[in-house]
Amino acid sequence: MQPILAEFLAAFPEVDVQLILQDRTLNLLDENIDVALRVGDLADSGLIAVRVGEIHRVACASPSYLKLRGTPKAPDDVSAHNCISYPPLQSPGTWRFKRGQTEYAVPVRSRFIASNLESAIDAARAGIGITVVFSYLASDALRSGELVALLQDFQPPPQPVSFVYSPNRFMPAKLRAFLDFAGPRLRARLADMPGNVAPRRPRT
Repeated sequence: MQPILAEFLAAFPEVDVQLILQDRTLNLLDENIDVALRVGDLADSGLIAVRVGEIHRVACASPSYLKLRGTPKAPDDVSAHNCISYPPLQSPGTWRFKRGQTEYAVPVRSRFIASNLESAIDAARAGIGITVVFSYLASDALRSGELVALLQDFQPPPQPVSFVYSPNRFMPAKLRAFLDFAGPRLRARLADMPGNVAPRRPRT
């Protein structure tokens, strides 16, 4: 999102932006927030939602880690690996996978517990272990080969991504400008990040 915000600020020099990053759902009116970007199914809150795409979950690890510890082929294999957990996405003690209607609850050892997904990705790139993150955050590292996608057939369905804002009678011009500018760009970026990222084989 930050690259799109940078483009928006360059295109609209008269507009100022405050970015708030939170893992909890904020009340837009109470927090005086113009627009929020939310992941997942939306509750019937009375807010207006504009869907801009969907994101996928991906398990991944560095080639150096996989060369040392081997590549898991099934969810149960993860129990033998070092794991990097981000609790809102995967419990530090049990990771969950899904294939069709079959669900897997796998006990894991979390060698590293991250407070945000960016830290989890950095730890995976450093070779600490396997992590599970959203594909859009790991896409650059996956494309460059710094990370390898794992267990792609065992991930849950994608989750929707939406802008939400309050249904005011008159929309502020700055909010309309942002939605018109950011919506198509974010939609294009998410469309260019498929859930099934072709994994690279670790070097032997």
